[in-house]
Amino acid sequence: MSVRFELDQGKVNAVKISIRKRILNKKQTEIIDTFTDCIINAMPSIVRDTLRSILICATRDWEMNRALPLNDFNFMHVNDRIKEFDSIYGFFIARIQDILIEELDEETIDFLRKASLTNYSDFLGSEGYAVDYYSFN
Repeated sequence: MSVRFELDQGKVNAVKISIRKRILNKKQTEIIDTFTDCIINAMPSIVRDTLRSILICATRDWEMNRALPLNDFNFMHVNDRIKEFDSIYGFFIARIQDILIEELDEETIDFLRKASLTNYSDFLGSEGYAVDYYSFN
């Protein structure tokens, strides 16, 4: 499946300006970088820096919604991490839909979500975690 992303450059610049105020500690940076790696494999046509900026905004939205700091992410059970990654991915898609010139359809969003979740699950497996169960449906 080939997906093309045309981003509104003005909105991308607004996102990049908004994250300048956000200072990430080392642990948060590691988490964001891991998420970026997992998502960029599903969306290679988006510039890494842009994708990372959108992801930082999405994690901020997730933190405000969950009232949970991103630092606590690594202390969760592995299956809970996948569920929360899925939740963050929902915020990420909402952010990217605002920036895209032409919005993605549901089928494409579902495909990208499953690809990103699979990448994250594989990453956790490579780190030695036993991922028991998670439904990507």
